[in-house]
Amino acid sequence: MKLAPMVLLALAASCSSSSEPDARTSTPLFPDAAAAAADARPTDARPSPDAAPGAPDARAPDAASPTPDAPLSEPDAMVVGAAELLINEANPHIDSERDLVELVAVTGGSIEGITLVQTYPRSPVVLATLPAAVVAQGDLIVVHMFPSGTSVMTETTGPSEHDTVDNFDGAWDVAGEAADLLYTNVVVALRDAEGHAVSAVPFFRPEITDPDQQPRYFPDDVQGIIDEGLWSATCTPSPCTYSSNLGEVTVPWTGVSNQRSGASVARDPGQPDTKLPADWQPVAANTFGASN
Repeated sequence: MKLAPMVLLALAASCSSSSEPDARTSTPLFPDAAAAAADARPTDARPSPDAAPGAPDARAPDAASPTPDAPLSEPDAMVVGAAELLINEANPHIDSERDLVELVAVTGGSIEGITLVQTYPRSPVVLATLPAAVVAQGDLIVVHMFPSGTSVMTETTGPSEHDTVDNFDGAWDVAGEAADLLYTNVVVALRDAEGHAVSAVPFFRPEITDPDQQPRYFPDDVQGIIDEGLWSATCTPSPCTYSSNLGEVTVPWTGVSNQRSGASVARDPGQPDTKLPADWQPVAANTFGASN
């Protein structure tokens, strides 16, 4: 009888060992919340370590990263304004029609597209179109008529770009058109790159008194530049005619030489541009390529 309790205890221990599952090794029927949340995370989009070598990365490229081949931005090109020029000296009487006109830069800047014309404003004839060049204030530009057959070369980088017999050392040289500056009564003008007249001078030969030799439209041209504000002297009576005081309101060609080295007419260097005949003077020995 003393063995019965011990038998009962052994039977109880045997039942406890076989009927209760071991929590350390069995799978719970209802996983806890943390485990469920972990199982719900999406699969990593990156390729697995077992992916084939060289497989592209599935991640989208960073939009903020610059394209390696994109060209670098270049600085804005420097914008150069147009130069302001005046007709500074002229000789329409040189042999072989190798006439010369000198311009002076009142302000520096680009001279590209500026034109020198005559018989303005009635019927402008282009004597020269200036090249793409940038001049400084005070620079001189000499335009050569009928340059073919001479050594004249147009300069675009500097007044000393070309060293030739016919180029002037102290000025920018420009080969003009195959046309001569008229040795008669004529209005010579400068027009900007857009074609607007910016300066004009009426030249006159007072010794031509024969009406058949006088350019018919010259008085109208003089009146035209007066009306445009390009010339300040006024005719009496007005409007200008050959019966008016044209000799007093124009610049005379008197005394110009037929030699390149001879006399010309030029601006008085001590006179501001008042758009009057008094701005000009005859020059016994021309000063082309040098200060008047």
